[in-house]
Amino acid sequence: MREIIFRGKQTNNGGWVYGFYLYMFEIGYNTQGLCDVPPRCHYIFTNSGAYFEVDPKTISQYTEVNDCEGEHIYGGDIVKNENDVGVVNYEEGKYRIDWLPPVTWQISYTLYGNHDSCEVIGNIHENPELLEVGG
Repeated sequence: MREIIFRGKQTNNGGWVYGFYLYMFEIGYNTQGLCDVPPRCHYIFTNSGAYFEVDPKTISQYTEVNDCEGEHIYGGDIVKNENDVGVVNYEEGKYRIDWLPPVTWQISYTLYGNHDSCEVIGNIHENPELLEVGG
């Protein structure tokens, strides 16, 4: 069975929280009829039943792939192998790693299984400097 886990940074303290994602909104009326109106809230519910409001820009899903250290790889993670650094992206229903700078023969590959040769070294939200060429 597919393991579905999300993560997001809490709005109150900036810490990461992991679990199930829930988007909540209210329904209202305007001149066109029913619509969703603010406030819109994004939550992560943990296995313990606690829930936390999270910044929607930081929400990402577990790819079902682990790195060489056994750590879960999420969308937006920055990974490194022996020679290259890349970012995990989601497009057309598949996760892939885009290596920086792009190398013609190694622009990206679809994630599957465990990646014995790469490790998560950060993410685009906390470590954008890792994406700088030569950084």
